[in-house]
Formats: sequence, C-alpha cells, structure tokens
Amino acid sequence: MNQRPRSFLKTGYFCVQGNPQLVSLRALIDDRLFKIRNGMDINGRKRTLPLFEPPIDPGALQRAKGPGGGGIAGFLRDLENPMPRYRFLALISYALDLVSELKAAGQQRLSIQESKDKEALSLLRSSHQRAVLALILRVKERQMAEVNRAIEVLEETRKQQEMRLAYFLALTGDSDTKDIPAAGGTWQDIPQNIEKPRMDDFRMSPFEQEETSKADEASDFTLGAIAIETAASVAFAFPNVGVKVQPLGAGADATFGGENVGHILQATAGVLKARSQCASNDADKAGRKAMAIRQLQERRLEANTIGRELVRIDKNLAQLHAQLDTSEADIQATQQEIDNSAAEDEWLRTKYTSHELYSRLDNSMCTLIIIIILPYYRAFFSQRLCMLYLPPLGGRI
Repeated sequence: MNQRPRSFLKTGYFCVQGNPQLVSLRALIDDRLFKIRNGMDINGRKRTLPLFEPPIDPGALQRAKGPGGGGIAGFLRDLENPMPRYRFLALISYALDLVSELKAAGQQRLSIQESKDKEALSLLRSSHQRAVLALILRVKERQMAEVNRAIEVLEETRKQQEMRLAYFLALTGDSDTKDIPAAGGTWQDIPQNIEKPRMDDFRMSPFEQEETSKADEASDFTLGAIAIETAASVAFAFPNVGVKVQPLGAGADATFGGENVGHILQATAGVLKARSQCASNDADKAGRKAMAIRQLQERRLEANTIGRELVRIDKNLAQLHAQLDTSEADIQATQQEIDNSAAEDEWLRTKYTSHELYSRLDNSMCTLIIIIILPYYRAFFSQRLCMLYLPPLGGRI
C-alpha cells in the first residue's frame, strides 16, 4: 500500500498528490478488520470468544416478579428498549453522579426526619412540662392551705392556753404580779418556795413529817387510854371497903374500893383521849397544810408549763408564717415558670423552623422519585452497554 504505483511516466507532475488522512483511515480500517478476523480486541490482545450466546437466566423472570424487580412488563420492556445513544463510560459516569446525588438526598431527608422528630419531641416536652407545672402548682396551693389551717389551729390553741393560764394565776394569787405573755413575748417562771425534804426513804416535807409524827402520837395516846379503861373495868370488879368512926354515937363514915380506883383510871383515860384528840387535830392541820402547799406548787408548776407552752406556740406560729411566706414566693415562682413555659410553647408552635415546616419538607421530597428513577435507568443502560461491549459469562452485572 505504501509502495508507489508503477507507471510508464517518469515524472509525478501529472499525478494526484497523496492524502495522509485517507491513508491513515485506510490503515485504521485494515487494522480493525485484521483484529476482527483474528479474534482480537481493540488493543490487539488475543481473546477466545464463546461459540454460543450466554445461556438464558431462568432466575431473571423470578427476580422481575420480586420486590424492586419492576414486574414482567418492565422486564420485557427492558429487553425491547432500543440501545442508548451514549457510550458506556458516559452513562456510567452519569449514573455514578446521580447515585451520589441520591445518597446526598437520602442524607438530607434523614436530617429532615431527625429535625422533624426533634421538633415533635420539643413540643411534646413543652406540653408535658406545662402539665407537670400545673400539678406542682396545685400541690403547692394545697400545702399553703394546710399551713393556713395549722396557723388557725395554733391560734385557737393559744387562746385555750391563755384561758388556762389566767385560771391558774387566779388560783395561786399571782395574777397581780404576772401577766399573760403577748404574742412573741417571753415568760419568766413563778418562783417556787420548796423546803428541803428529809433525807429518809420517804423524802417527806416538814408538814408531812409533822402530820406523821402527830398521827403516831395520837395513836399512842389512844392505845394508852384503851389500856387504862381496861384497867378501870377490872378495878370496878373489886369490892368497896368502908370505915365508920362513932365514939359518942356520932362520927364519920369512909368507903374506898374498886369503884374509886375505876373512876380514877377512867379520868386518866379521858385525859389521854383528850391529848390523842389534840394530836390527831394537829396531824390533820399539818396534813391540810402539806396538801395546800402541794396544790400551790402544782398550780404554779402548771402555770409555768402553760407559760412556756405559749412561748413555744408563738415560735411555731412564727415558723408557720415564715413557711407561709416561702410558700407564697414558691407559688409565684411556679406561676412564673408556667407563664414562661406557655410563652416557650407558643414560640415553638409559631416559629419558622417548626414541625409543620419539616413536614412540608418531608412531603416535598417527591423529587427523590426522579432522582431514584434516573440512576436506575442510567445503570440499566450502562449494564446493557457493558453486556454489549463485554458480555458477561451469565446473569446481570
């Protein structure tokens, strides 16, 4: 081909000049025909082609019926579709770009779903917080009502204790020197005049000891009188002895005997009874004095106890009033939290990036259908080109 043609002309003046492009095209055609005839690829590598077409894939029909297979009609339509007008490398590049866009769109939709769920969760938390704050406010209002009832009870108790204190001060005679403490005042105890008791097993006061001594003395006198009366009864059993002296027919007559001794003993027993009665009276007086002193001491003790109880009630009232102020401040703070929560809930429901916005964004993702379909067809066309250009041994790519 590259040899000059033989001619009888010795000059090339009258010949047409050679076209290098036509020569290179002829060389390219000859090279491609040589490779085709000798079973080579475009790069000149020897390849062994199968004698028959690839076997029919019986699973292709089953996969077409499965999820995402497109059905029988789609499978037949794919077989009858014409070949695309683009080469494999261009289509696979477009398919990869669309797949990348699909991944980005999927991530964006996932982000939209997450933002939508966050907004829904924020609204749910806001509503729950408002409900909880309302319950807390009710509890605090009831606590405040309980504090008010406790204050009323303590005030009534203080009035009762004031009445009892006035009563005991009147009994002890200290109403002129002691006053009922006012609200928030102090109390000074009424002094007690308690004598030191005797250091024996009974620890009796002097008047109680005097009562016991006088009672013992009266008992001794009574026993002595009983003994003497018994002796007098015995003396009355003895006869009387009389003496008469009458020298001139006139004289004196004297009689002495058990009767006289009995009367003397009875008189002695009467004296002992009188002394026993006096000792018994002294014992009664000492007992009444001891009882009166004991009652006075007990009444003063009760008055002092009531006075201290009034001071304690005043402290409890002051504490309850402070607790009442704290409850009022706490209720105001809770009410402010409720107002803030209501404003926050209103803002969450009316802001631009709300749950409705993300719902609309989620619904507007219908454009993803186009993005999903285009990569599918691009990949399918690329697969057909690849199978045409380099048929696989079997099945789909």
